[in-house]
Amino acid sequence: MVNLLPTKRSARGRSSLSNAESWDVLRQKHINGTEQIFDTLREIELAIDEVREALLVSQPPVNKRIDIRWWSMKGFAETPLLHPTLVRWIRKGNKAYPKPLKRLNVRREGTSAINADQVVELVNIARDLIEVRQTLLKRLHIMRQQSFSMNHRSLAIENKRAITAILKNRSIENLVEHGYEVCGIEETEDE
Repeated sequence: MVNLLPTKRSARGRSSLSNAESWDVLRQKHINGTEQIFDTLREIELAIDEVREALLVSQPPVNKRIDIRWWSMKGFAETPLLHPTLVRWIRKGNKAYPKPLKRLNVRREGTSAINADQVVELVNIARDLIEVRQTLLKRLHIMRQQSFSMNHRSLAIENKRAITAILKNRSIENLVEHGYEVCGIEETEDE
């Protein structure tokens, strides 16, 4: 009789069994980690909105006010997300236009000087939040690319498993034909 039952793990950790059951635990941890990234992104965006509100309150209504606008950006066409951008409102005639803020020059004279220190600090907080947000979005983008790659590998793995099942069944049939009694495993159907 040929016994094909898998062996149990020994005290030294050696086994003929795979880690297949352990992957469920690791998968759940990965899902929880991904959910945490989305939750963190949501919290960051709420904080950016709070900074925007504080910026608007802390500056008098004059030319070159600093603000945060949510714009679509080049390079992010695959997502409908808007991205926070620090801007300075420039008045031309009767209209004001937002211009991306390259460097921070806060006037420290006239009405702009009233909360200049607070504005500088708020801009620094906004920059930090935007940077963390970008880092998390890049991490999600990498995870998404890896996921697409894994989908292609999954098809190949399914194919290999089907071939393995066919070969296993043929091997069992050969053993039975030669007088062996095979026990301890379930036969799988040929596909």
